[in-house]
Amino acid sequence: MRRAATWLCCSRISLTSAFSTLGRPPTPEGGGLTSPWCLVTWLSTPSGRCTLLSPATTLPPSLPSQWPPLPRWNIRKADWSRFLASLDEWWADYQPPDDLHQQERDLTAAIQTAATTAIPRCAPSRRHRTDWWYYNEEVREHNHRVNLHRKLYKKRPNPNNLRLLQEVVARARQVSLRAKEDKWLEWCATFSQHTSLGQMWRSVRTASGAAPPRPAAHPHPQQEAERLATIFTSRVSSNQLPLHTQLTQQQLRPHRDEAVREAMEVADMTDRPFSLQELQQAKRRVRDTATGADGVPYSMLAHAGPAGDAALLAMLNASWTAGRLPPAWKEADIQPIPKPREPTKLSSAT
Repeated sequence: MRRAATWLCCSRISLTSAFSTLGRPPTPEGGGLTSPWCLVTWLSTPSGRCTLLSPATTLPPSLPSQWPPLPRWNIRKADWSRFLASLDEWWADYQPPDDLHQQERDLTAAIQTAATTAIPRCAPSRRHRTDWWYYNEEVREHNHRVNLHRKLYKKRPNPNNLRLLQEVVARARQVSLRAKEDKWLEWCATFSQHTSLGQMWRSVRTASGAAPPRPAAHPHPQQEAERLATIFTSRVSSNQLPLHTQLTQQQLRPHRDEAVREAMEVADMTDRPFSLQELQQAKRRVRDTATGADGVPYSMLAHAGPAGDAALLAMLNASWTAGRLPPAWKEADIQPIPKPREPTKLSSAT
């Protein structure tokens, strides 16, 4: 039970990110855009006409509603010795506060500061497929065959496999060219005298391999997240159970509450702080997964060294003693992604 509790605490770490000043949007005053109207200067001539001189136009800024997140840290190029030295320097002069929430935020900021100084960030690139506009099942199948024969030739480089790879690549190119031509003719069939010039240019840019506009993951992410939370809450509610099961639960609830109160008064071997050995054993079982809002993966916790382990252990024991979790550990990042090719169901909503 104690080992499971340690694993739960370590696996539920979701450190809240502290926004830096570099991520704050500039103010209109700082950018010089202070007036939403046009400033025009007129000059009267002897003939009675008015001449427009040096029109100065000041437009209001159009700031994005949400700034894109910073790129991920490139863990493969991390300087762990420098990362460890930064955490050691922070922990040497740090005194953990009594506030559990503040203690969690301090540890998050220390890890992010150490990562900023020792780990470069990945290039903010976006994977773009130039064949997205004519991609179909036949093209996918021939591309799959090309990948298989490339792996075969890489494993066994001989003339026969090379000739076979060349034939498969040539066949895949023919299929792609035919699919591209068919798709272009299909587009041209939709053009008429009523087709706008903008639509035609968009088709030309798409056929030339330009990246398509990137839509949002969901048009209404906040409403969709609330809907998913409501659905999960209703599904796990006792109101979904049969009536006789609900009555049985109501009858057994007083006895269960009394059993819990009696168990709380009995001393147990788990009523002690976590040890460093337990923390290290729990850290060996985890691997890097998708990070939360803080962008801190498990690799940083694994290379935190004695200072990072001491800070993390102090926070875990403070949470264990207080019987509550930091608010950031109770937050989840839900990104609803619509899947139009799948039927509308709960399992395909996320």
